[in-house]
Amino acid sequence: MMWFVAGLLAYAMVVATVGGWLIRRVAWSAHSPMLGVRTWQVTQASVLLSVAAAGLLMIGTDPIEPASRSVRTQTATDTSGVTDTVSSTLCLSVVVLSSTLLLLVGFGVLRAIRRAQRARDLHIDHLTAVARQNVDLNALVLDHDTAAAYCLAGSRPTVVLTSAAIALLDDDELRAVIVHEREHMRGRHDVQLAAAAGLRWALPLLPLFRWGHDEQARLFEMVADDAAAHDVSRQVVATAMVQMAELAAPEPALNVGGHHTIHRVHRLLAPGQPLGRIRAIMVVCVLALSILAPVGVAATPIFATTGTVACGIAGPAPH
Repeated sequence: MMWFVAGLLAYAMVVATVGGWLIRRVAWSAHSPMLGVRTWQVTQASVLLSVAAAGLLMIGTDPIEPASRSVRTQTATDTSGVTDTVSSTLCLSVVVLSSTLLLLVGFGVLRAIRRAQRARDLHIDHLTAVARQNVDLNALVLDHDTAAAYCLAGSRPTVVLTSAAIALLDDDELRAVIVHEREHMRGRHDVQLAAAAGLRWALPLLPLFRWGHDEQARLFEMVADDAAAHDVSRQVVATAMVQMAELAAPEPALNVGGHHTIHRVHRLLAPGQPLGRIRAIMVVCVLALSILAPVGVAATPIFATTGTVACGIAGPAPH
């Protein structure tokens, strides 16, 4: 049992550190940005699942053999082996650690999503007092000298354009900007980024979670760029992006300009080699394995052993 728990925790630590470094450096994510987003999300889920599985194994409820009983069996002939007290303490420590970590992650994600919702609703309330509705564009127009566009998703999905943006962009460019923002709202990228922000808050020392939010934000912009390019053309989107890069959006919003503009423009004008179906299938298989492996490791002792007590502290092992 202890080997299974140790393996799960070691896997979680390696993936949360080295895995984050590797995913950040893969070149194919720019060619398949949504698959890149899912790579970050599934890998993060795999780490959390491994920690949860380790905690469940240590609890040792029926039909899983208690960890301390496993230790006692393995070291019964070793006079220097682990004592019952030490093994029970180790068991409880892992359970408390995994439970605390998962509760912290849950609190962080819910807190981040709720804060983003409040900030977005407050911003929309302020906008409705100073902006006007453009029926033709189905967007709020804010009188401002700087060209900008962004979206606010949620219960009141809204695209916001400044008067300077409408005056600056031609019809195709304006269409590209609006399609870009509506793709953000359609995919609820705001909720996914809020969840990533919560994970970063909860686990800031682990590269997989520390970098996950910014990398997903970059890839979501590429997803929206591709949606706009499909509606108009890559050149039109790139031109609109350059002109709209002057002003960043407010905190709860997603905008067509923002960070990584130069890289995104280059990607649109000089697209690289597509990932390809075979390589995409390979990536999906690896992601599926990263979820199934912790489940399989955690399930193996269920079919191999039986037990009736938690952490080996409710009584002696049955003969």
